[in-house]
Order: sequence, then structure tokens, then C-alpha cells
Amino acid sequence: MRVRAMSLVAIIVLAFPAIRHQLPLSDITAFFMDLNPDRASSLQYRFDNEDMLLSRANEKPWFGWGTWGRNRVFDPITGEDLSVTDGAWIIRFGSFGWLGYLATMGLVAYPVIAFARSMKSYSDSRPLSPYTLALCAILVIYLIDQIPNASITHLSYLIGGAILGGAKQLSEMGKVAQDRKLAKVLS
Repeated sequence: MRVRAMSLVAIIVLAFPAIRHQLPLSDITAFFMDLNPDRASSLQYRFDNEDMLLSRANEKPWFGWGTWGRNRVFDPITGEDLSVTDGAWIIRFGSFGWLGYLATMGLVAYPVIAFARSMKSYSDSRPLSPYTLALCAILVIYLIDQIPNASITHLSYLIGGAILGGAKQLSEMGKVAQDRKLAKVLS
């Protein structure tokens, strides 16, 4: 159940540029306004910048604007840069469109999704390794952190590779178990 939930979160992060406009951002800002008005205004500033950058990115949604700041928003008269990019999702989506966004975030999200899929064939009574489950949780937390922050590191790809190895091992164990059941039925 936990791995399925983590897989769902990974899918939501992959779809984030498409579903962001459906989030109740004003309610989130209002909630934090009661707790800390300075932080709430900072959050609203970030949301406003993301709205500008997302609008710009949607002008070239498939392949993006490329590098050299073409994904940013500039004042048409003065040429001043009006945008502040904070999250890895908006940087990747604006620069490289859906293709680059899914390539980057997909490399981090896919191992968790693959592990959840491989668990369907796992019918062994032994519990799963707590280390693999912990790595899945770490990777999902890292994925969530890429929405407000831009800190993609190679460590996430290393963790993803370890999880993919576990997913492959699970699917092979499931195939062996199915072959044994089939052999029993045929004999």
C-alpha cells in the first residue's frame, strides 16, 4: 500500500505542470498568512512568478524555449528580467518543454513506479526489504522537493538505479514463482 501511494505521488509530480492551475493556491497562501505573513507573501511571490513562467512555457510546450534565459519573462520596454525561477519543475518545463521535463523528472519518478508495478507479480510471503522501501520514500520526498526547489543531483539517479535493480529482482522472483506454479499444474 505504501509503495502504491509513493507511486501515485510520483505520477502527480510528473503531471504537475498540467495540474498546477487546478491547485487552490490562494487558499494555501491564506492559510500561511495566519501563521506568518512574511512567509505567506514570499510564497505568493513565488506563485506569481510560476504563473508568469508557466504562461511563457506554454507558448512552446513540447520542446520549450531552450537555454540562455529564453524561458524567462522580460519587460517589453526596458528588457528587464521580471521572473524568478525557483523550482526545478518550472526551469525544466520552461527550458525543455514536456520532453525535457518528463526526461528529467521521469528518470527520478520511474523507478518508484516500476517498483510498484513489479510488486504485482511478487507473491512471496517474505516481507520486502525495508531498505528498498526507505529508498523509495527518500526518492519520492526528493521528487516533491523539486517542486519548490531546484536541487537535482546525481544521488537521486543513483538511488533510482538501486530501486530499479530491486524492481527487476522482484519481477524475476514473480516469474520464477509463476513458473513453479505452472510446473505443479502440469505435473
